[in-house]
Order: sequence, then C-alpha cells, then structure tokens
Amino acid sequence: MNQNQSLKLPKHITDVQIRFNDIDGLGHVNNSVYAQYFDMGRQSYFESLNEGPINWKEAGLVIASTHTEFLFPIFLRDEISVASSVSKIGNKSLKMIQVIFDRKTKEPKATCKSVMVGFDPASNASMLIPDFWRNRIAAFED
Repeated sequence: MNQNQSLKLPKHITDVQIRFNDIDGLGHVNNSVYAQYFDMGRQSYFESLNEGPINWKEAGLVIASTHTEFLFPIFLRDEISVASSVSKIGNKSLKMIQVIFDRKTKEPKATCKSVMVGFDPASNASMLIPDFWRNRIAAFED
C-alpha cells in the first residue's frame, strides 16, 4: 500500500496512547510494540461486541497466526488508532484484518492479518466458534 492509495478502514476503532517506553533508540515505536497495539484493538473489538469484559478463562479465542506489514514509522507525538474487523468466520476459526493509522492524516502505519481459533480452556482443545460470537460479529460487520 502506498501513500496515494485510499484507505477503507474497518468500522471498529480503538484509540492508542503512545507511551515513552514504546519508543526505541531510533526515535520511533519499536516493531514489537505494534503487536500490543493490535492486541488492544482485538480486545476492544470483542469487548464492544460482548458489551463488556470477557472471561477468557471460560471459552474464547486464541491467536493461531499473525502477519504484520510495517508501512511507515510511528513517532511519540503521532496520534494513532487501530481499526479492526472480522473478515471471515469458519467453523473453528476466524480471520481479522487490522490497520494502525494516523488519526489526522488517515495514513496507514501498519496492517495485521490474524487467524483466531475457538478455544475451550477446560478441555485445552479447539472448539466451534459459538453462535453468540457468529451472530454478534455478523450483526456488527454487515
């Protein structure tokens, strides 16, 4: 994605506060911190659909894979947000797309594609994505 491409953002937006300790020796946000920002976006997305905190010790989702593309550096004084969306739901997994972007310019800073798997902590095994999540996601994304 280059700067001239239009950016269609997912509907769910989470503002991120950049902390001084996120910054590395080169003066920009360290690449490892981007994963934390995407995690904040995922948590906020699912809590908004749940209308409150989620007890992940019952049954929930775990991350199976992530792929991040770093497009432009993020600096301490930037104002950024994470846009999150579920792009596909399978039987036991779902795919998410996320974008970290500059709130002022709408410039994308990084993108993340992730796969999350339904997980039952009691049996320590994968499980079907519950209808509750399917219905909430479908209602929000449509």
